[in-house]
Amino acid sequence: MTSKNLSINYQKLERTQRLWAFWLLLHLAAMSVLSFTFEMFSLSDYHAVTSDMIGVLDVRSFCFTVFSAVFCGIHGFLYLHSRKKADFFLSLPLSRKQLFFASYWNGILFYLIPFAAYKLISFVIADVSGQILSRNTALFHLSCSLLLSFLGFLLLYHTVILGMLLCGKLAVSLLAILLLFFYGTYAVIFPVELYCRMFFQTFYRSELLLTFKDNASPFCLYQSLVRTATDGSWQLSSHLAQMVLLLSLCVCSLVLDVYLFQKRSAESIESTLAFPTYAKYIRPLLAVPAALYCGFFLQKSAPDPASYVWLFVGIAFGAVTAHSLFQISFLGNVRSFLQNKRALLFSLSLSAAIACIFIFDLFSYDSFLPSRKNVASMAVSIDGVDTNDTYAAPPEAALQEMHLQGDSLNTAYTWCQSLSASERIAETSYTSAVILYRTTSGQNIYRRYPIADPDVLFAFDPVYTSDKYKKGMFPLLSGIGHTAKRNLIWSDGISHYVLDLNTEEKEELLSIYSEEMISLSLSTLQTEFPCGSLTLAYPRTDTGDGGLIYPSFHRTINYLKAHQIPTQNTIENYMLVSAERFRILENGYRASEALYESEEDLTKLASQLVVRDFAVNPLLYPVNPSCEILLKTKDPSSGSILEADCALRK
Repeated sequence: MTSKNLSINYQKLERTQRLWAFWLLLHLAAMSVLSFTFEMFSLSDYHAVTSDMIGVLDVRSFCFTVFSAVFCGIHGFLYLHSRKKADFFLSLPLSRKQLFFASYWNGILFYLIPFAAYKLISFVIADVSGQILSRNTALFHLSCSLLLSFLGFLLLYHTVILGMLLCGKLAVSLLAILLLFFYGTYAVIFPVELYCRMFFQTFYRSELLLTFKDNASPFCLYQSLVRTATDGSWQLSSHLAQMVLLLSLCVCSLVLDVYLFQKRSAESIESTLAFPTYAKYIRPLLAVPAALYCGFFLQKSAPDPASYVWLFVGIAFGAVTAHSLFQISFLGNVRSFLQNKRALLFSLSLSAAIACIFIFDLFSYDSFLPSRKNVASMAVSIDGVDTNDTYAAPPEAALQEMHLQGDSLNTAYTWCQSLSASERIAETSYTSAVILYRTTSGQNIYRRYPIADPDVLFAFDPVYTSDKYKKGMFPLLSGIGHTAKRNLIWSDGISHYVLDLNTEEKEELLSIYSEEMISLSLSTLQTEFPCGSLTLAYPRTDTGDGGLIYPSFHRTINYLKAHQIPTQNTIENYMLVSAERFRILENGYRASEALYESEEDLTKLASQLVVRDFAVNPLLYPVNPSCEILLKTKDPSSGSILEADCALRK
């Protein structure tokens, strides 16, 4: 009982001595409340206030949690780096465990009280101001934020304490904390990804690597859980595996902290490494990633990429350098910085072995192709075809939305099979295609295959002219059945017209357009630039799901003409005022080269121009990539000046 009372009294005394830290965090919480209030009244979107600012996505909560974990962990165990203070605290009639938890619990209280006050006061301010539409929804978002932030704090807090325990000098402990925060992601997973990109020609993305990257280090795990909040909402059920991992790491790291605190000897105070016996394990953990990074960067800058001499030179340099720095920095041994040659040889051998796995593709990554019976659906995105994100889905979105099945799947699989079996030289290939295989087991497998020549590309035409491909690539085709509250807008790249159509007419037009877009072939893209576009958008906005109209879409064009849309208008039909030619610089900026204002020059130039947004197939029908034209025309009805960015035909 006496020991328990002594522990409680010491905890109170320790809390009093560290009270300034509590007031500092309370001040930061008050500043967060002010920041929240100012931002809240600058927003008109109530839902954003409810979800993003009170819920999991609150940036202030994330920053406050990370800072508090680092600050409380360092401040609470700073005495371990001073022999005088450590001798005093360790001489108290308390067990090591009681001494540890006295500082530990105070650190949690110093974070939890200000943070909870910040969140609750912010909620009350938003509620009283009428910025919350649903109190129950807001309370749910608030609860999720409190839960996740607290668990994230515990994990980071335990990690900081671990860094403080492993080293006897503050500067080295800070370095150790940084390594512990990010080690798994940037010392293990990221080098693997870099080597995959360098040595595997078909590598595009690995969901397994992405999963490990988000969960392999404490900071990235907490950050990924915060980022996965969709539109402010966050469901425990959809993050159950990560939450179990987070809880497990919290418990394991706490057990490890308590164990190391009890085993930490008084002689280790102010020494660089508090547990010298662990040096043999720590050394390769630092040397191998350093060797792989050095090898990668030297190989990337090598004059002959086919030779791997620079790769192994970089690996040797990185391993020796990391080994030597560890010997000097952590063990304080300058004279014999190349001691433990056996450990150095082990690090070199392991680094070289890892590199050889990628060089010789020992796991047959490039030649792997899932069997047809295991593929449920596929998605394909070809570089240089349908590249404008305004009128076609970006590659990432297309891969997610496209689901090739049936005959389209069989044809696409056979096409990819031929790409996989062919001899590939990515640097000299015609173009490339990104493939997503969705397996029957729910796995997503990505590959990028070089396409050797145009004949191989045109073998894909049966898939390109399928409805599954076009609906995945062009969002406008999915607008059928969703036109009641939206407008259809025609544009020739210069002028815009909102179509005066009822719902049935909009559905009819989209149906006609869909049929002609699906039948559009790759060979047509070699001979035609689009002549206009259709956009399905909500009122008072001209952005939405867009689609391009080609001159061969006769039924669509005739339907538009029947509703008084001047689809025949081209650049030559406009009253041209001026055209300024710009050269595209290497840094992405533009430099003016020439100004055309005479009628003769403008007439001659107009026949060579195409609206920039319509130059969507640079592979099949290229334009001059080194220049842009700013075209100014006059609207004959209003007299106003219309501008359009154009490109020069090749």
